[in-house]
Amino acid sequence: YLLPDPVTWPADGVLDVRWLEAPRRPATRLYRLTEAESQQGASGGTRALNRWLVMSHGAAGEVTALPAGQAEVQMGGQRAGAVRDAWIPHTAAGGQLRVDLGPVAEVTGERKFRSRTGKVGDSYEETRSVEVVNQLGSAIQIEVEERPPTELEWELLRSTAPHQRAGRRLIFATRVEAGGRQEIRYTVRIREPAF
Repeated sequence: YLLPDPVTWPADGVLDVRWLEAPRRPATRLYRLTEAESQQGASGGTRALNRWLVMSHGAAGEVTALPAGQAEVQMGGQRAGAVRDAWIPHTAAGGQLRVDLGPVAEVTGERKFRSRTGKVGDSYEETRSVEVVNQLGSAIQIEVEERPPTELEWELLRSTAPHQRAGRRLIFATRVEAGGRQEIRYTVRIREPAF
């Protein structure tokens, strides 16, 4: 990363360089469960979802890209708020800044294998689900990342939540009410290669 202006560094001296500004920006909370954070299969177990802060990273040209790495996030007011370690993935200038604040015990998810049909021709269908339980006192927005547990060709047939496909992953987004639970159920057709 290039500094915006030339600097003079005295011999045997210490140099303070203003690297970046940290303006206050509105942020939303998002609770995420990724396939890397939970095992696939019938007995995947219950896992806490990670809380993320999501905010705009300014317009391209106004800001510089941020490298992935550790961050300190001040929770609450500037004088009394606790500082918490967090993780930031690489963020492009003008992109969406996502800060991982770690797991939250009051929001859990459990993956379950539901059913598999018999093989018809070169394919069969599998149904899986993720149930998210919100024990917080407010409604939350969740994002669940699923990668069907197969290296074979697959297609999504149906799901109970809005989704996007990103490569070999499905990303479901929905809301869970305070004290509520939400089941995301989806069915994929898996096609075996013909030899």
